[in-house]
Amino acid sequence: MGEGNSMKLSGILECEVLVAGAGLAGLRAAKDLNDRGIDTILVSRGPLCSGSSFYPLTAALGSQNPSSEEDKKDYLAEVLETGCTVADEKMVRMIIDRIPEEIRRLPELSIQPERLEAGRPACFAKKKRILYTWGNWNKVRKGVTRSFAMLPELRVLPYTDLLYLHREEGRIAGALVCGKDGSISYIKAKAVILATGGTCGLYKHCLNMDETVGTGHSLAMAAGASLINMEFLQFIPGFTKPVYKLLFSETTLRRAHSVRNADGEDALKAYLKAHGNGTTEGECLWDRALHGPFTTEDKSKYFELALMEDAGKNHRECGFEIRFEPGIASDPNGFIRKAREMYAPYDIDLSKDPIWLSSFAHCSNGGILINEKAETGVPGLYAAGEAAGGIHGADRHGGMATSAALVFGAVAAESAAVYVRTAGRPSSETEAADALTAFIKFISNTTEISEDKYVNSSMKETVPPSTVMEELAGSLWYNANCLRNGQGLTEILALIDRLSKQYSAVRAIEEGHGVKEAVKAFHALRTAKAMVTAMLLRKESRGPHYRSDCPEKDAAMDRKRILIAEKGVEII
Repeated sequence: MGEGNSMKLSGILECEVLVAGAGLAGLRAAKDLNDRGIDTILVSRGPLCSGSSFYPLTAALGSQNPSSEEDKKDYLAEVLETGCTVADEKMVRMIIDRIPEEIRRLPELSIQPERLEAGRPACFAKKKRILYTWGNWNKVRKGVTRSFAMLPELRVLPYTDLLYLHREEGRIAGALVCGKDGSISYIKAKAVILATGGTCGLYKHCLNMDETVGTGHSLAMAAGASLINMEFLQFIPGFTKPVYKLLFSETTLRRAHSVRNADGEDALKAYLKAHGNGTTEGECLWDRALHGPFTTEDKSKYFELALMEDAGKNHRECGFEIRFEPGIASDPNGFIRKAREMYAPYDIDLSKDPIWLSSFAHCSNGGILINEKAETGVPGLYAAGEAAGGIHGADRHGGMATSAALVFGAVAAESAAVYVRTAGRPSSETEAADALTAFIKFISNTTEISEDKYVNSSMKETVPPSTVMEELAGSLWYNANCLRNGQGLTEILALIDRLSKQYSAVRAIEEGHGVKEAVKAFHALRTAKAMVTAMLLRKESRGPHYRSDCPEKDAAMDRKRILIAEKGVEII
């Protein structure tokens, strides 16, 4: 086998806590563990400061803070209303209470937040609050790399993929990882914090990093944890032209002059005439300018529904052409001003140049089920950031994902530090070898392995992992986007079933595909199946989840959440 294709252990490392993921949640957790004197290893699929927290074509991130102690009650009520009855009140209250302090601590992560005087409330908020933003990812990355290198209790392993979580006696005992050179190592650890991001990288078009394919979700399920609210993903408009995957500022839509499809037709007007219940184009665009993510909760929904209907009927992904009024060049609105600044380096002048928008997967509102201590129910396993679920509801306020990452990154560190100091650690002389054997069985879907042959004998060849990812990504974009129905979702599950039968990660490795790509495809199939299963089970429309065959909200599903686990599915 060539480099990156060996299924043997190259080494064993040891720490008290392993943190997987180097976005905001992972960075916060790793720094806090070090400060508590906990021996920590941080692994990241990319460099330090990666994942959706540091998406390069996003100019800045933000966090909405309560404007006063009195405002906290109103803030909580708004977030719960936005969550459409399926947000967790205790955890939302924790975020609102703790986020001001976490913003003050951001300079510890080389982030200097700036207070923004915005022209409107944050997405889905009813009133303006204190909004902090930050950007300049290269500067942040350099600062974090420099400061983290000096932390005495922290070791950083960039470009290292998490492959498998190993348990002994029902508790986390360690993990298998694959390094930059493709070699596999075992890391002994009493606890693991999954800050591995969401699932939007599963989609063909996403405003996120490609590595966010739900690897942590698949591993958490295999370890005994559950997933929750997986049907609730945020989709936002993004550029297809002139700069692919550039983030779009939705506030500019209040200045839109025309919306046309690739045939030059007024596709939005035509859709509204047929399905809009009297909604005008101006009303739709005005509502659409108030928030970035798609939602079924107001008249803005028709923009994406028209766009995705056009995409499905014509099997094209370019989206709609938007032209703007000349007055947008001098509009004083803070968000529009920021948009002009963001687009200027790309030579885009909204007052003159048309842009093309389509629907991009952007953020997961569900994930690995956690409680107020960031615990997953598996001893020694914690989750934070976009990987964690149960906090947000269907829709979520702008800035709340960032706030949750910071708050629950800190909470996960607090909980893990207490756990490793009080819990013993089961171990055996053959622990690392046992982990590798269990991992091989897991990814080969067989219980029969020998010392020198790991492939299920019934599978003589496999489709390449790249084929798995491409077919899955395309099907998800067309059929599990803003516009969904039972038929399309059932087709995705059939595709996943077919690919799962045709694909063997172990065979792919033996055929010369790298360990990382082979295992990534394996986990992607598992997490995609869980996500689409939840979408199919929720036979209603709520928040960002729209079913054309069930277009109304079902009161019987109020406060009902879908749990997906290895053992089965449950609606609670």
